[in-house]
Amino acid sequence: METMGLKPNDETYNQVMTAYAKNKDVAMVEKLNQEATEKYGMNPSKYRLNALILAYAKSNDCNNAEKVLREMVKQGLRPDAITYTTVIDGYKRERNIAKCWELYEYYTTNLNFETDGRQADEFMLGYMVRLCAATHDAEKAIKIFNQMEAQGFHRHAMPYNSIIFALASTKRYAEMALEYWQ
Repeated sequence: METMGLKPNDETYNQVMTAYAKNKDVAMVEKLNQEATEKYGMNPSKYRLNALILAYAKSNDCNNAEKVLREMVKQGLRPDAITYTTVIDGYKRERNIAKCWELYEYYTTNLNFETDGRQADEFMLGYMVRLCAATHDAEKAIKIFNQMEAQGFHRHAMPYNSIIFALASTKRYAEMALEYWQ
């Protein structure tokens, strides 16, 4: 870009950093974030920090992912459901299921949704249903799936696949899984 006389902007850095994050190249994501700030004087952004969180989460370094999450708040940025879901996914990769639920509960109960408009979105809720499926927690899966339904989410296969898997994974709810199949 620079060789063509174009100056990268925040979106440019976000896209490139996300590509490196998906390849677990934490060092490059950190370098690019620093470059955006130092070379181009860009303020910290939720999107670049989300890419940094993604890099840490995919590299099984959830302590640093959560540290960046806390730094976002300190800097006045507003982490959203994507931010929290990314950190939750990292903890799932580390098999720290209790921490996944702690972050989910914090996001859904301690943040003031009425005044800032934040709430668990379809992606976060669907992810949590899949987490329930992976941990064979059918009751939680039903509760979250019902919440998705109440908010108008679920009109595609992934949430249904997840609830069917969660229910079918326990003998007590296996028959109910068939009802969702209908």
